[in-house]
Amino acid sequence: MKNILKIFLSALLVFSFNSCEDSNKVIDQVVAGTKTGAVLRTIEVLSNTLNSSIASTQFAVEVEEQDEEDGALFKSIDVYVSIRDLTPDNGTVVAEALIKTIDASTFSPGPTGLPRGIVSATFGEAEAAMGLNSTMHSPGDLFVFELRLNL
Repeated sequence: MKNILKIFLSALLVFSFNSCEDSNKVIDQVVAGTKTGAVLRTIEVLSNTLNSSIASTQFAVEVEEQDEEDGALFKSIDVYVSIRDLTPDNGTVVAEALIKTIDASTFSPGPTGLPRGIVSATFGEAEAAMGLNSTMHSPGDLFVFELRLNL
């Protein structure tokens, strides 16, 4: 019994020394010099279906910004769009494009006191930002929207 206890304690000691190494994960490298950060939380997806026949159809979400100072660091949100061409007939390849920047002043305090607002972009705005026309995309292609938070 004493030998089993000694082996167990020896193994525990070896594993405890191995677990104290610095991490070499990508996330640790990304946040190594970061002093503050923020989160853009999706409260509700209001609209996410675009119709290429109707330029006014839109992507719209209600979001809430949270940072270390409860929204005081919030400057703006950049709305980007890219296309994922799922129809091989037209072979459209376009880099992502900035549609618009939404200033923090358009947001208002939500129920938790954090800045809350609606971010939207129409199909027409997305198409124009990427320099596309109706021959360069087909039904089934995906327009991918990305929101980037600026502090």
